[in-house]
Amino acid sequence: MSGGSLLSRLKFWEPEETVGHAWDDYLHRVADTPSHPDAAVALSDMSSALGVFFRGLGGDHGVAIKAGGETQSHHRRRFRRRLARASEGVSRARYDGSELLLPETLDVFPERATNRRLYLWLAALAVFSVEAENAPVDPLQADVARLARAANDARNALATLPGLKPLRDEIYARARAARPRLALPPVEERLERWICEELEGAERTQSNDLLDRALIGDVAARAALVAPKGYKPFRPVPAWLERGAPPPAGPRRGAEEDPSPGSGAADEAKKKRAAERRKSDQADRRDSLILHRFESILAMADFLNLNRA
Repeated sequence: MSGGSLLSRLKFWEPEETVGHAWDDYLHRVADTPSHPDAAVALSDMSSALGVFFRGLGGDHGVAIKAGGETQSHHRRRFRRRLARASEGVSRARYDGSELLLPETLDVFPERATNRRLYLWLAALAVFSVEAENAPVDPLQADVARLARAANDARNALATLPGLKPLRDEIYARARAARPRLALPPVEERLERWICEELEGAERTQSNDLLDRALIGDVAARAALVAPKGYKPFRPVPAWLERGAPPPAGPRRGAEEDPSPGSGAADEAKKKRAAERRKSDQADRRDSLILHRFESILAMADFLNLNRA
């Protein structure tokens, strides 16, 4: 966002708002993940088409397709981005067999048409995804399980419907091009390289390496992995779906909702929000930290045209 845009929003009588705008502009400039607001597509505009597409591929008619809120990701980031925020808010596609939660808007690619097709690809992945087992406690094991499951879901989709391959290839190529290049510790670097190879469509060869075996689904190899000290999870891949555990037994969460295509996305009041409190939250501070001197606020008030009678 340009400096002129910031100046146009400068309000000297509202310093907190002005500082907030400046901070938002800074975060946008140092973002590791590109965004293209001019090419953004809203889920509400895709809801009907997605519902028909999802169920046409064999998706459960009782599944509610909704907008999901941001979740916090603690993947490794550039220094300036870490300075700006303790964690990164990301919108991920998530499916638990009862609800398909998709980003409220998609602007990860520079073309609007590609962002629209990303919605379709994510819906297709949900149809062919395999139910997730309980996540391992070890963070490296948990990440390896997520990656192996995501790759397997995509293979299942193409094995059943080969006609999805052009869609998959386009989304993967764009997602690969958007991956930032960062200096990573050895284990994290290997996971990132594996992700990039998957997005490039690389053929897998037999390997005796423990991590390689775990990434192709060897459960025993995965159980032998131990996350190194300081390990951080991989950067989320917008082209993949997070498959969650099924909801608890009982009435389905979508049973009382209109199961028509995209009904959840059209109703803002029913939107699924996965809000998490950030570690940087200052609500519980007990000190007397004041970011703006009170006397300066009074000084600014002297310049306002107010009725002081």
